Amino acid sequence: RRWPDRARSAAPAVVAALAAGVLGGAPLGASAAVAPSVSAAAATTIASIPAATGAVLSWNPGADDIGRAVAVSADGPRVYIGGNFSRAGGAYRTYAAAVGSGGGRATDWRARLGGGSGVGTIAVSPDGGRVVLGGSFTSAAGAPRSGLAVVAASDGALRTGFAPRLTGTGFVSVNALAFSFDAASVYVGGRFSAVDGRARSSAARIRLSDGALLAWRPDLRGGARQVDEIRVRSSGVYLCGDWHTVGVGGGTRTQGNIARVDGALGATDADAHWNTDGGTPACTVVGNLFVFGGHFDNVRIGGGDRIRRQHVAAIDIDTGRLAAWNPSENSTAGVWAIEAGGDRAGGPTPTRVGLGGDFDRTGGRTRLHFATYTVVT
Repeated sequence: RRWPDRARSAAPAVVAALAAGVLGGAPLGASAAVAPSVSAAAATTIASIPAATGAVLSWNPGADDIGRAVAVSADGPRVYIGGNFSRAGGAYRTYAAAVGSGGGRATDWRARLGGGSGVGTIAVSPDGGRVVLGGSFTSAAGAPRSGLAVVAASDGALRTGFAPRLTGTGFVSVNALAFSFDAASVYVGGRFSAVDGRARSSAARIRLSDGALLAWRPDLRGGARQVDEIRVRSSGVYLCGDWHTVGVGGGTRTQGNIARVDGALGATDADAHWNTDGGTPACTVVGNLFVFGGHFDNVRIGGGDRIRRQHVAAIDIDTGRLAAWNPSENSTAGVWAIEAGGDRAGGPTPTRVGLGGDFDRTGGRTRLHFATYTVVT
């Protein structure tokens, strides 16, 4: 994600990553990667927060630098964390670590990443056997990697057959990962212009078995041309980030910062004619709602007028209309992370959505950088 500059200083906390899951057998609303602190009594950059109470738990990996990514293992005993750190869970772990769900101590899992500036996103395969790491690192286990690697969930061993090369002008990074429905490929978003020498506009689909680039190719244009989040649902693949238009045939469609495309080729969904007037680094799908957040002040549906929504909004994906829900976060940067989670571990239907950012008020109430809402869909 495009990290706020002040997050690198001793400024107030910014919650920039959320992951719903279970730690120590207790269902959580989210584990939050924050910078530089949640509170004086909490973890340094990563903490676990039950959605029901909001009380920071004692679980504490104690990372020595910014936390950017959190993913909970399928069966719950470990949590994969990523960021800029060199130590986490009481051990030396560069950019990525697996820590226990009980107290946050590091396990023997080691991805051995190096170069660049860290890990920004983590995805665990549905079968629990693989972990995909994305960021701006340049090596894994001594082998060249351009911000993207697949490792074993058990010990962090590198999958050597997966080595796509992402390139671009200036800073190249992987910000978003999502598995396809069959878990045979991974959707990759970030900031890049080519994969293995073939043009891709910051979004690509890559086969996991051999790293081969697939045909999926959303044509994002303008702005920072950056993808910060990808969500895969039966209704399509949802993207959010920073761009102005999406290419359609020989022309373009004004679909700035948020889009829905098909999962096979990346063709734009004509029914999803939506856009925001500012960067939108966070999104998820909760029931029939596409929920998104960022630095915008207005949302436009089709060719209609701009509708005021300060930093967070939701669209009914069945009707294409903007939902009445309007929490309205304060601050300039607004929302950086959104995650959906059920009330029970393994519950099939998400009923809560967590918001993270640098706000201190939402829904007319004081909430320092993190808030949860019960969503009615």
